[in-house]
Amino acid sequence: MIFAFLVVKPRVEIIYASGSLKPWFDFKFESKVDIRQLRKENLTHTNVIKSVENATKFCDYARLLGAVHAETDLPFEPVGELVGEFPAPRTAEELIEGTGNEACGGRLVLHHFIANTADSVRLALRLQTLVIWLIECGGCIEVPDENWHVITLYHAAEVQNRTVYCLVGFVTAYRYWAYDKFEKQIDKCRLRLSQCVVLPPFQRKGHASRLLRAVYHLARGNEHILDVTVEDPSPDFQAMRDVADACMLEAELNGGLAELLQGMAALVNIGRRFKLCMRQLRRLADVAEFHKAGLTDPTVDPETCTLEALIVLRRRIKKRLYHECLIQQGRGLVENHGHEQSSDCSGEGMALASSAANADEDEEAASARVWGPDGDPERRKESLRQQFAELYRRHTATAARVISVRRTS
Repeated sequence: MIFAFLVVKPRVEIIYASGSLKPWFDFKFESKVDIRQLRKENLTHTNVIKSVENATKFCDYARLLGAVHAETDLPFEPVGELVGEFPAPRTAEELIEGTGNEACGGRLVLHHFIANTADSVRLALRLQTLVIWLIECGGCIEVPDENWHVITLYHAAEVQNRTVYCLVGFVTAYRYWAYDKFEKQIDKCRLRLSQCVVLPPFQRKGHASRLLRAVYHLARGNEHILDVTVEDPSPDFQAMRDVADACMLEAELNGGLAELLQGMAALVNIGRRFKLCMRQLRRLADVAEFHKAGLTDPTVDPETCTLEALIVLRRRIKKRLYHECLIQQGRGLVENHGHEQSSDCSGEGMALASSAANADEDEEAASARVWGPDGDPERRKESLRQQFAELYRRHTATAARVISVRRTS
């Protein structure tokens, strides 16, 4: 929060070189509030520039805006190995300005690198400043580390006999050890997708699913990677992931999504082939159920609908949700009893952490009142209705999208 500057007028201005992401920032305002007024409220002027520098002290900001312009004029090649290339529907300039037609303009290029060299670490740290600006409460990765994989998506266009690159988005994933309980193997690892950022001018154009597919491609090329997981996905990311994964399986499996309904052995084999974790496979199996039953209208009230297929699905899924909630509540009781939450932050970070902890405690307390040993049966029924309604809305929308993609392909 910024104190001491007139409402609306103060602003932080950030400019990046389109390719190398060399950043520059400045704080602009018209006038300050009188210090005597602030003292009456026990406040002081916020040192905005110092606050930004402290939050992103790992980044090499340019001192002069001219340095960013000079960097933009230099030849630039994306860091890492080229792993994908696609025609772009419009140029970066047209996308940003919102002009032009759908004629082909340039290409989209995907590059993969491991953040363990000087050039890769420099770019990874500059990318992390975008996480701070674009992801609420987003945390930054710590590099150099040979386990951090980064995939960037650039728009490349020919301008005055040279290739100009403009960052569209990026994804980071961490590789860590995993035990393969099905094959009893200990030499496996997982890729955990940590951050997925698409810059605002390029959003809602399918770029996040391109980045996700690039992570799967990376995993499928390494026999030691067991599967791909996602760290704390947001609802919007999970919805995109469901659609991307469902469309991928519908297109690449001989029997389409219906193969997910052939039992645990089939799920394990599909997970091995496409590097999908079991939790995501179970979600997709639910989507396959709705898809098979022709339930693709998310506006229908799932509690009052009398379709036999939906009634059967509703009973089965609610039964599963009931057991999952009971199990989760039991785990929560054990974790809260056996562990204490640690804190190593201070200042504003401590306030934010305290606020988040209080919110989590309130949510846990509310859950305990419903799913604890003395939980109210009626509140449990209402909780299951709400959970199923949300699941129905998301999964039918995903099933509808799969059908739409299949018809247009």
